[in-house]
Amino acid sequence: MRSEDCDRIEPMLGAYALEALDLDEQTAVRAHLASCESCQAALEGYRAVADALLMAPTPLLPSPRLRSRLISRLDRARRSRGGLATPGYLPRLALAVGMAALLLVNLSLLWQVRSLRVEQARVAQDLQVDQTALSLASYPSTQVVLLEGESVGGTFLYEPERRFAVLHMWGLDPLESGQEYQAWLVRPDGSRVSGGVFAADPNSLFTSAVLNTPGPVGEFSGLGVTVEPAGGSLTPTGPRVLSADL
Repeated sequence: MRSEDCDRIEPMLGAYALEALDLDEQTAVRAHLASCESCQAALEGYRAVADALLMAPTPLLPSPRLRSRLISRLDRARRSRGGLATPGYLPRLALAVGMAALLLVNLSLLWQVRSLRVEQARVAQDLQVDQTALSLASYPSTQVVLLEGESVGGTFLYEPERRFAVLHMWGLDPLESGQEYQAWLVRPDGSRVSGGVFAADPNSLFTSAVLNTPGPVGEFSGLGVTVEPAGGSLTPTGPRVLSADL
């Protein structure tokens, strides 16, 4: 049954299906869907169209000659069917086709917006890494440590008194869904502190990440990188791929 919120939520369902809404809008739509079967059904339709768009071929426009022939045949067929083609049928059909085409165009645009947002987030992350590395390079006491691993390498850039550092790696393979790389800083007593999780860049041979630490980096004696479940672990549980002494 439709509720008073349906008129406000339903126009956002197409963008919700493409994950193109901001966080507040997503929260509002999700809360509404929890109790509205009408909008749940409408959302399934939007998702079906969105999935089809991913596999849709590039449309080809007919030549002017072919288009003229098709229009001519349609006109003759309409006249030959007489009473079967009621005066209001073709306008309604044209309106339905137009609405469907408009929906496809809007979903396509929303998909492009979502892709741009993902790319913007990636560029912003790369910019943060570059700015942090430049900031560290300006300190005269900044140190660079080589990391070693099997067919994997990297460098660790840090200033002992700072609570952040930059990790540059090469040769890291993208992980399966549900897994992430996690950096660990090792205290002198052997305990590990998480420096954050990150994913390998599938479009580059190099992967960079900014690590944040609970204390000055100089208080730690080592560094390691392991494979962990998505979101990270409290302590290392997966195989180690990189390590170094500080």
